Amino acid sequence: MEIEQFETLLPSKMNQVYWEEILYRAHWAAVANSIRHLRWFDACVVHSTTQPNYLAFCAALRGLLESAADTKHSLEAVPITIASSAGNILKALDGKLDGSFFISTELENCLIHFHHARKVGKEEDAPPTHRAETAAKYVSALDHSQYPVKALYSELCQVVHPAEPSLHWLSHVSENGWEVGAQDDIGSIHKLVDRYKESISWIQQNSGNITILLCQVLNSLPRKQLHIESVKPWNMSELPVHRKIKNEFGRHGVQWPS
Repeated sequence: MEIEQFETLLPSKMNQVYWEEILYRAHWAAVANSIRHLRWFDACVVHSTTQPNYLAFCAALRGLLESAADTKHSLEAVPITIASSAGNILKALDGKLDGSFFISTELENCLIHFHHARKVGKEEDAPPTHRAETAAKYVSALDHSQYPVKALYSELCQVVHPAEPSLHWLSHVSENGWEVGAQDDIGSIHKLVDRYKESISWIQQNSGNITILLCQVLNSLPRKQLHIESVKPWNMSELPVHRKIKNEFGRHGVQWPS
């Protein structure tokens, strides 16, 4: 809704429109993230199976890593934040939240950043939420003591940029010195994946879990046009964040998948 029209509404209608738009934006983020993740994943699969290509595989895996890092940085807090405000959100959606205008700046900033963040020119006037962080900051959100995502990212960047690793897989040392030989795309891909398979799994879990939890949160709210049936069978109860969401929803009488 245009801001001029929005400002003419009664407080109860303002709250209703505001929270419907927030939830629609959250739904859009979950769906868009799923599609982006699957596109990068599909590229990784194609270039490690039917069309083996080590350079293309590394580029696709880097894209998958960076998109998952963006998801964790921008969307991780969204499901729990919605759940913690469920009482007022439900009143707002029913048009029963009179009085003051109830907003969530945290949710707005997270969702706007996910949707609009980009590299902003030096002379360009843009809100802070539209300014992308450095790649290092996004990747840091995914890094873990058990899963060296930063090390994987560094290696992928050196292949894609390119640097020495983008060439040495093409060559071997013989008695005559360096020789360029037949490209062993599959062998090079397997060596990379074997070194980082747990980190690659960790990357995908983060992107996938955040998306599923966000969809399940939206499924628990009374806007059927935002519900996604396919995530209902997924049991996420072993995740600590699932328990936190369940507790927050429970405080407001909202049923949450067990």
